[in-house]
Amino acid sequence: MAARCVVVGAGIVGSCIALRLAERGAEVTVVEAGRPGCGATANSFAWVGASHPGLREPEAYFQLNALGVQAYRRLEAEYDLGPWFARTGCLTWSSDPAEQEATAGNVAYLSGRGYNAALLTPGLAALLEPAAVLPESCEAVAFFPDEGWVHGPPFAGQILSHARAAGARLVVGECATGFAIAGGRVSGVRLASGEVLAADTVVVACGRGSTDLLAAISYDLPMVSAAAQPSDAVGLLVISRPMPSPVTRVLIADDVMIRPDGGGRLIIHDYRMDALVAVDTPVVPAPEPAARLLRDTARHVRGADEVDVEAVRIGVRVLPGDEMPVAGRIPGHGNVYVCATHSGVTLAPLLAELAAAEILYDTDSALLATFRPDRFVPDPVLASP
Repeated sequence: MAARCVVVGAGIVGSCIALRLAERGAEVTVVEAGRPGCGATANSFAWVGASHPGLREPEAYFQLNALGVQAYRRLEAEYDLGPWFARTGCLTWSSDPAEQEATAGNVAYLSGRGYNAALLTPGLAALLEPAAVLPESCEAVAFFPDEGWVHGPPFAGQILSHARAAGARLVVGECATGFAIAGGRVSGVRLASGEVLAADTVVVACGRGSTDLLAAISYDLPMVSAAAQPSDAVGLLVISRPMPSPVTRVLIADDVMIRPDGGGRLIIHDYRMDALVAVDTPVVPAPEPAARLLRDTARHVRGADEVDVEAVRIGVRVLPGDEMPVAGRIPGHGNVYVCATHSGVTLAPLLAELAAAEILYDTDSALLATFRPDRFVPDPVLASP
C-alpha cells in the first residue's frame, strides 16, 4: 500500500518535496491556503548560490548550500523547468581596494572545496556582462558559473505540475489548522473547512506558518520576530521599470544583489536597506530606501539611474530562531516532518531529495544532522529547577 503523505505548503520547498514523494510512489496531497508560491517564495531575491562568504559557517550549512546548487542540475536533467530557472552564473566584485584580496581569497577557498569558481579580469567580466559598471579600483571579479536564479511562483507551479503528473493531488484555498490524532499518533491534517485528510506522514513546509501549525502538537518552532525594527526577518526588494540594456546575470557588487526580473527589469536587494523598513512600511508610493537603492545601483549597472521604481516588495523571511534550516521529524511525533529555512530557493531541490528518502525509506541523512528540530527542545535535566 502506498504511503499517504500530506504536504502542507506549496511554496518552492513544499512543491519540490511533493514531487520527490510522488515520483517515488507515495500517495501525495498538497494543501495550500493561498496561491502556490505566493508566500515567502514570491518575496525572495531567489538567488541559487553558495558563494557568499557569509554562508561558510557553520561548515554543515555551507555544504548544504553547495550541494543545493548542484541539486538543480539533477532536477533540470529530469524535468522541464521552463524559463523559470536561469543558470546565468554570478559575478561578484568590490569597489574597495582593500577587498580585492578577499575576493581572490574567496575564489581560492571555494575552488579548493570543489565549488565551480573562477577569478576574472575586469575586461573579461565586462564581456560577460556588458551592463556592469566596474570601477577602476576593481582588480578582479569572481565568477560562479553554476549559480543562477528562479522566478519563484511560476517555478513552484511548474514543479507542482510535474508532481501532479506523478499522481499528487493539490488542494488550494484550504488552510491547515491542526492534526487528527488516533492512538496517540498523528493520523491526518485538519482543514479550516472541517475536513480531515488522512495521512501516514505529514510534511509541514508552510514557511512561518509552520510555527502555528506545529504548536497544535506542542512543538515550539521559534522564528526570528518580524515585529522589531530593524529585524533580520524583514527584507526589502526593489523592482525597476524596464531598462534598454538590462543585466543578464546575477551580480553582487559591494554586497548589493542585482539580477534580471524579466522584461528588462532589475530586482535589487541590499541587507543594509532592510534595516530602514518594517513589515508594515507602505510600498505605494515607493518608500525612500527603495528609491535610494535603485539610484545607488547606477554605480554598478549602466542605465539604472534612467529608470524609476516599478514595484516594491517587503517580505518576511522564514528565519528559524538560530537562523539555520530546520529539517526532520518532530520529537515525539515521528510521522510529522518539518522543513523550514531561509535559504529555501537554493536548498529546495536538495531538501526534497533528502526528505523524501528519510520519510519513505526511514533513513537519516548525515547532511541534515545539524539541522534537526530537536535542537529547540529544552533538555529536561537542564530545565529542571
